[in-house]
Amino acid sequence: MLALTCAASAACLDVLILAAERTGNAPGGSSSGLTEESTSGGPGGSTSSNGGSTSLGGSSSSGGSSGLPSSAASSGGSSSSGGVSSSTSGSSTSSPNTSGASSSSGGVVQCVVDAGFAGDAAGYAVDTAAGNNDAGTNVGTGDLAQFEGPTAVAGDEVYVYVFDQPNNRIVRVEASVPYNVSVLAGPDAGFTSVAMTANASSELYIADTGRHLILHGPATAPLSTVVYAGSLQGFQNGPGLQARFNTPSAIAVADDGAVYVADTGNHVIRRIDPADGHNVTTIAGTPGQFGSNDSAVGTGAKFNRPGGLAIWGNTLFVADTSNRRIRAIDISGAQYSVTTVAGVQLGTPQDGYGADARFSNPTHMTAWEGYLYLVDGVRIRRVNTQCPYDVVTLLGLNGQGYLDATTAAAQARNPMGVAAMPISGNPGVYFSDEDNIRLRRLYVP
Repeated sequence: MLALTCAASAACLDVLILAAERTGNAPGGSSSGLTEESTSGGPGGSTSSNGGSTSLGGSSSSGGSSGLPSSAASSGGSSSSGGVSSSTSGSSTSSPNTSGASSSSGGVVQCVVDAGFAGDAAGYAVDTAAGNNDAGTNVGTGDLAQFEGPTAVAGDEVYVYVFDQPNNRIVRVEASVPYNVSVLAGPDAGFTSVAMTANASSELYIADTGRHLILHGPATAPLSTVVYAGSLQGFQNGPGLQARFNTPSAIAVADDGAVYVADTGNHVIRRIDPADGHNVTTIAGTPGQFGSNDSAVGTGAKFNRPGGLAIWGNTLFVADTSNRRIRAIDISGAQYSVTTVAGVQLGTPQDGYGADARFSNPTHMTAWEGYLYLVDGVRIRRVNTQCPYDVVTLLGLNGQGYLDATTAAAQARNPMGVAAMPISGNPGVYFSDEDNIRLRRLYVP
């Protein structure tokens, strides 16, 4: 048995970051943050057209206080104290190399696993749902439809919703062959860059990044939205229409209706109460301050331009973009403890367990059957939502291009938004392939 070196003290992390700064590879600042389309008003003058995330399904965690989900079979228990989360796992269908107990120190989850990493991506494949080589605005079925620059993606149990940014429109794609495409809003719908998510009732929640607003409306044509929360650019908690955000770039909705927002420019995670008034609170992070420390109390933690969210069970997972990490927030209680589950080390992206894995630019995420599927630069990667938090690259190992094939051979160019669609007959993780101007599907075995 081998214990992973995935726990790091604050001092150790400071040394890593200082060394990276001296070589120009530090995860801080805005250079490795959200860099898609430039809009006015954001920090550094650049914001991202984000894919956001869905909040599909999941089983709630039980038996412990860590709040990390128990969606796969496990034995033992879990605990949390002082911002350090530990989890015990036995045999698990989603992480076959997991065994024994686990511990943690320094706020980073540490699992005990068998020696060696053998990430399994067998059975995954990529195909195309809609779009072709020609940019345009045509609607229709499958490859007769056209996009000009698909970015954000959301999904419910029937449709995939795609924000076609250059056309400033949202289209609706039936998530089954022949993939009928119709216009939901636009062109010239008045959005800037957006992130989107949809709930089971086919309602869209939109983070309008450049206007610093959260919008909401039923996903029916023509789409009509109202301001759910937000007013001017800045930072302020309180009633929805008095609250302020700074380039919100990811959004997720929990089963209880609570809306979570990655307030990227403020380096914090916000919660919007679904009750009348839509009161906005800050659950994690320190407004206006970036960093990477974990904490037993969410507001004692720090983030650096968080750019992706996904919910599984009682855990809100955060793609902490400029820290190149995946963080976990326990949303089952009032403390919102924050732990780092993957990506502590700096360097070239690599697969592995937890903190041994490395990310390039993790942003848009979705969750399905105990896994996160996230965009990391030119890659799409899968992250286990429980110990040992193994990270496996599913797409992007064969260079950039356009090719439908098994994931070992498939190619894409600039994947953006992702949305899990666990529907019968045609399940998969749908993603926008921006530079190939297509909506594509990652088949999940």
